[in-house]
Amino acid sequence: LVWDAEVDPDAGTFSKSIFFAVGKAAPNKIKANRVVAVLTSKQLILFSGSSGKRLWRWQADESKTGSEVVWTDMWVEYTNEETIIRVIGKGENNLFVAALSVSDMKPISILLVENAGKPKGSPIHLRSGKRELAGFVNVNNSLTLYDVEKSAVYNHPLPKTLSDLMTANEDFNLKNVAFNSGASSYFTITSENDNTGECSQSTNAYFEVANNGKTVNSLSENFAAAAVTSFRLSPKKEQNGRSGTQYLVGVIQDCTKLEVKQLSVLGHMKSTLEVPDKENRGMIAAVFTVETQEAIRVLVKFDDGSIICVKVEPNEEALVEWEREEALAAVVGIPVSVEMPILSANDTSTNELLDLFNEGNSAALVAARLYSQALGALDTLKGLGENVWNLAKLVVETKGQWLVKAYRGELGASGYTDFEKSNFGFMHVIIMLTSHGKIFALESETGDILWTHYDPSLSNAKAKLFVTRPRVSGTLQPEVLVLSNTGESASYNGLTGALVSKESVPANGRIIEMMPVSFLQKEDEHMERAVVLVLVDDLSVHIVPKNLQSAFATAEVTTGKLTDQLRVFTVDPEQERIVGYGIISMGADLKATELWSMTVPNTYTIVAVGTHPNDPVNSPARHVGGGSVMIKHINPHLAAVAAVSEESATLLVSLIDTVTGKVVERFVHKNCVGPVNIVHFENNVIYTASHVTYQRTEVFAVSIYEGTVLEKYEMNLWTGVPETVGADDSASSFEVKTEKLIVSQRGFFMPHRVRTLAVSKTRQGITERAVLAGLETGGVVSIDRRFLDPRRPIGTPTKQEAEEGLIAYFGEIPVIPQKIITYLNEVQNIDTILTIPTNLESTCLVLIVGIDMFYARLQPSLGFDLLAEEFNYALLIMLTLGLCIGVWFMSRALRQKRLAKKWK
Repeated sequence: LVWDAEVDPDAGTFSKSIFFAVGKAAPNKIKANRVVAVLTSKQLILFSGSSGKRLWRWQADESKTGSEVVWTDMWVEYTNEETIIRVIGKGENNLFVAALSVSDMKPISILLVENAGKPKGSPIHLRSGKRELAGFVNVNNSLTLYDVEKSAVYNHPLPKTLSDLMTANEDFNLKNVAFNSGASSYFTITSENDNTGECSQSTNAYFEVANNGKTVNSLSENFAAAAVTSFRLSPKKEQNGRSGTQYLVGVIQDCTKLEVKQLSVLGHMKSTLEVPDKENRGMIAAVFTVETQEAIRVLVKFDDGSIICVKVEPNEEALVEWEREEALAAVVGIPVSVEMPILSANDTSTNELLDLFNEGNSAALVAARLYSQALGALDTLKGLGENVWNLAKLVVETKGQWLVKAYRGELGASGYTDFEKSNFGFMHVIIMLTSHGKIFALESETGDILWTHYDPSLSNAKAKLFVTRPRVSGTLQPEVLVLSNTGESASYNGLTGALVSKESVPANGRIIEMMPVSFLQKEDEHMERAVVLVLVDDLSVHIVPKNLQSAFATAEVTTGKLTDQLRVFTVDPEQERIVGYGIISMGADLKATELWSMTVPNTYTIVAVGTHPNDPVNSPARHVGGGSVMIKHINPHLAAVAAVSEESATLLVSLIDTVTGKVVERFVHKNCVGPVNIVHFENNVIYTASHVTYQRTEVFAVSIYEGTVLEKYEMNLWTGVPETVGADDSASSFEVKTEKLIVSQRGFFMPHRVRTLAVSKTRQGITERAVLAGLETGGVVSIDRRFLDPRRPIGTPTKQEAEEGLIAYFGEIPVIPQKIITYLNEVQNIDTILTIPTNLESTCLVLIVGIDMFYARLQPSLGFDLLAEEFNYALLIMLTLGLCIGVWFMSRALRQKRLAKKWK
């Protein structure tokens, strides 16, 4: 940001702004003295382009205009003497044009245009050839043009069909103007409220006006909204030897066809282009043009956010040159992912093994597994033989140079094969929803679009994605559920995008829980499945999908009936209230009953909620100095709720047990406001806020441990496992604990603003967690967990603290360049960071979503369970072969030596 400036509240509504150079004649020769002119409905204000200083402000004197004037448009004119700004506006019954000298800071003239008629719409500046015009539609449904140079007014009666349309719709206005073609000019009249309905409801018109002020020819009426443009090709020789300036006008006659009209002095031509994949794009929203020496390129924007480039040449059919999915720059919510099936190297696929597992046939499962492993071993030996043969051929063909390059390590990395990526769990389908209402499925390793689905009803709705089946289960495919407040839910095949089911849900429902239902029944359709609980205002609870409602209501678990032990909570941002519910089953119906509630103070607003992801935890305890152990307090029902008071600039963070409503701990931070980001993992809570005084990002780290600290000699074979170790099914939030929790909290700061937070995930939770911070600068930095440890000592660590791995406390969290996982790439406006575990414990996948997207593999503890991707396999094979040959020669020499010794 170079500068900003305030506009007085009494200046009226914003109309237009221009950035231009002050000087004589051609503006492209001026390299300095640039200013910004801002036009509002009441004032014209000039600012310095370099400093933002207000140079002057002008407001028309009502005593001279006779009435209040609403200024709507302006333009700049350059003369040999000075730079002039002309502004146009309308009074109660008249058109006004004012000229102001930029250098003298004084109005030259304010002209009341006689005989112009009462403006119906807002006057706008029009340029037809070299003529500067002020144009508007008057109350008589005529087009009025005021020629500034000639001070002449032209009134053009519009065709009856167009006039009837304008009489029926009061929102008509002049929209834009085409280029002048000598004898005629081309204009567009359109509705001011952009039509978003069906094409048949569009009320736009494109017409031709003769420059002699006598005739108006309607060329096209009632076409799609905001879809008209015009442009000019350079004069070009025709086949008959004649030349002339040509015009091409794109008119959308319906939602699926782009009609290109070519107008010239030689005649008219029209070609129609079918929109590719028109069923999945929606209506055409706008058309833009770019003129080159050889052709015109038309950019067509659709309601789904996609853009196609149409190439149009004179007297040629229009062709689609390329297309882009620009809706990917407007992803809303959090993307989800499903696993792609593992590529099998033999005939016994993973799906077949899953079928045997689901059937419970243990003997067949073991036999199939052994058979699969045997085939895999044979494939490995076969592949090794082929690789050795290919390497031998390569050595011969390169006359030994390949061996030299392999020894020097100059061959480079070949990368993982698709089979390796599949087995490592790198291949996922990432599914995301955009603000245009279009769903995209991307292949994680390549970024290719696998499938899309466009639903216009999702564009203005609050929708959310859920994974109801994350992977292939037997013969069943992964499924993704789209749930919105429009009253509909739809399930799609995560791999192909095929619609699985569609059903209605309460439109005013709140999503309160998502949980797996593999415990419901042993039938295939309920295995590896999840449901979503929707709470309605009358406290009734609905299960999505509906066919599992009865099974869910009667489900039994080891400790009794499921619904009797189910606890959920919601956050009501309107009433600034958090409410906990229990679920009661009445036959197949479910009802919620309020158990507890908490309301934040009056001046506070709930801005963020962080819940526990319930990821795998490798160790339920932490080794501290001297051999002691602190037990982690891992509560999957713990939620962090952040509320901000803008009046007092205070941040209030509460750690709440959502089962009982008990506040475990509460923190108050003065001079801190939003935006607030929260991540919650294991026994840690990390959150960020903005400091209003120091203008920096504050980072707060919280760790929670059980009250008992096990000393070195309290753990042996005879003491057993303490009750406080681990969080299993027997743990309860209602237990009365004699020991108070140990809560550690410490604050840090970062020099960059943090837009979002995330944490790395792995399959077993063995790898050290890394906190990922999306910065305002467009990078994402991986922060070592040790930097965010609230137990970091102030001053030099003691021997026990050093043994524990603690480092001395320092307020600033360093942004280490080597830890920026986006490298030199910038992802502007980062909204979400998605982390996905893989089959390799050392590796997780990271997708960064903003205006752009960035995807990478992350190894917080380095690749301890695999060879590096750039590992020199060729050198390894060479050394192995060399050792084998050497062993063979040495064994042969040893046998000969022993034989010779016996003959002596």
